[in-house]
Amino acid sequence: MKNLKWLAIGTAACLLISFRATADVLYNNSVTPTGYALQLANGVEVGDEINLASSEYLTNFSFNFYSSGTYADVTLEILFQLNDGTPYNGYNTPGTVIYDSGPFSISSQNGDGGLSFDINDLSLNDTVPLNSNTPMPTDFTFSLIVSGLGDGDVFSVDLYNPPTVGGNYGDYWLDNGGSWELLTNSETGPIGFASLFQGSVTPAPEPAAISISLLSGAALLLALRRRRQ
Repeated sequence: MKNLKWLAIGTAACLLISFRATADVLYNNSVTPTGYALQLANGVEVGDEINLASSEYLTNFSFNFYSSGTYADVTLEILFQLNDGTPYNGYNTPGTVIYDSGPFSISSQNGDGGLSFDINDLSLNDTVPLNSNTPMPTDFTFSLIVSGLGDGDVFSVDLYNPPTVGGNYGDYWLDNGGSWELLTNSETGPIGFASLFQGSVTPAPEPAAISISLLSGAALLLALRRRRQ
């Protein structure tokens, strides 16, 4: 189980400061907010397929979210998956898992926030640890599963677009009872999770410790549930 530490910083721009100065930006979708967020339902996996600017060894990543409620027993699970699954309307679905955090406890801060991970967080004590000696694929899906939400509890991921480094497809994947669907929403325009990935052309040192920081961000809340046209 991961240990989380809250850090009250105040603005979404602070999402960027937790990264090593020497790391390369592989994907940056933390600059332009759309003013919307995607609300997650209990046990439903939702993912954003992204394109990194280059294939490097991952050193850090973070994302922004909104949360509220009592959060007595709420857990979050984070996955990275290759898009090599059975096609949906001609698009390859998420398939092979290259990272799975497993469920870990989160607490509500009743507002905007974020999670920041370094290679130690990603490579130790996880259900499927990230192989720190293998470069990241340039195309993969970053997905989330939240569980344990009670009545009135909310967990949503901020939507930003367009990325300033790398790219995305403007839609999102949803696992509907074991079958992936590709969805979008005409009100928001292109959809992308507010996230930032950094890497290095050489592998990071072997992980030695776990540290995850909670960062303040910015978000508005809107549940999106419309099929891709």
